[in-house]
Amino acid sequence: MNINIYIDSEFEIACDILYLKPEELLQAFIDSVSLPYFNSSLFFAGFNLEGNPENNSTSKDTKMMATEFVVAHNHLFNKRLLPAQNVHKEYIKKLKELIEQLKGEPSREKRYQFLVFHYDDWRKKIITEMSEKDAIIDVKARKTKLRINSK
Repeated sequence: MNINIYIDSEFEIACDILYLKPEELLQAFIDSVSLPYFNSSLFFAGFNLEGNPENNSTSKDTKMMATEFVVAHNHLFNKRLLPAQNVHKEYIKKLKELIEQLKGEPSREKRYQFLVFHYDDWRKKIITEMSEKDAIIDVKARKTKLRINSK
């Protein structure tokens, strides 16, 4: 997927002073966002399901920080009505159940893999239920990429 974005002067200043290429920094951020990683770590680092700290003894890595930014930004600024709300409700319920099951799993990698499967299924179900005339997501392209047959 290609996108066009405006680079703000303050972002440019930070990149110049820190001697970073904007495209490399943005790619690193994009590569760091991971809901499965975030949730496989979250409940074992003193957070609850809403992402609120239950204590102050958390160590953050770039994947946690990038994903936390995306989740917080969505919560604070995304006022769009979610498509396929019934799917979201179903998968949030499944996520809560899965998190409870995973609390007994000591392996972060196994927790992560279970969550990858969960989020992949969630995404496919949402894309399947969405109108191909959606204004935000190119549903037809996503269906092709995810090998989902159009209705």
